Amino acid sequence: MPSHKRLHSRSEAKLDQPAIVKRPKRTLKPKEKSLVERINALSVAQFYDQFFPPSVAGTVGSPTNLHITLSTWKEMSSPFREACVDLLKLTSRDHYHSSEKGWSRAKKLKEMGHPAMKYLLLRPVPAAPPTVKEGKLAGPEQTEGFLSFMITEEDRSEVIYCYELHLQPSLQGKGVGRRMMEVMEMIGSRVGVEKAMLTVFRSNDRAVEAYERWGYRVDDFSPEPRKLRDGTVKEPSYVILSKGREGFAREERAHEQNDPGGLSKSADENVTDNKTASAQHG
Repeated sequence: MPSHKRLHSRSEAKLDQPAIVKRPKRTLKPKEKSLVERINALSVAQFYDQFFPPSVAGTVGSPTNLHITLSTWKEMSSPFREACVDLLKLTSRDHYHSSEKGWSRAKKLKEMGHPAMKYLLLRPVPAAPPTVKEGKLAGPEQTEGFLSFMITEEDRSEVIYCYELHLQPSLQGKGVGRRMMEVMEMIGSRVGVEKAMLTVFRSNDRAVEAYERWGYRVDDFSPEPRKLRDGTVKEPSYVILSKGREGFAREERAHEQNDPGGLSKSADENVTDNKTASAQHG
């Protein structure tokens, strides 16, 4: 039997429905960048202006006639990059070969080219200001030494992490390596990190001893020995060391010592720092 109920039109049906109130869209505030993100977003020139210690402007000791400059991998010429890797290989290849990681020039180049990596370079004092050609610094294609570091985060702490420190054999034993570590610590203090960290091969006894003299201790993040199924205890090939911010070198140190370059007179060591901890960066 047909229904006599009147069918509503679509327009009438809409009138029967409650009105929908449109609320204004919420404007989400942009997430504040972390210290590490803000620092790594700076250009090398901005980083230099804000964090490079003025006391490092002079030469690294009159006998060496070298000075410390700040750079990035991108700013270096291709021959200079290769010279850095050649120096690393000269001082560290045996330690790499005896480790679980082994030596791979391609992998090392990739790690060294990380965009957040910065370099303290030992270069001869130029007779004229360095020139820039095609966006790269022009100058000698041989490095006397370098220290690479990164502002990063480890175990929820902002740190300055030393990846590499290598010197030509002729510069070892002159306090240059310690001075470069002091400069890195001064930068870390200016940035506001909680500690400085590095990784060193256990087989590099001289480096381990040098870092311990400079106040570095085994970090809680350092890997523990592993006990294998046959009962053998396997020691990791590397150890992670760190130093708290309160132990960083002070910028006045160069002026307190009777030393034009702020060099320490204690014996320097040929150190090899390769970050192989679980938190990888490239």
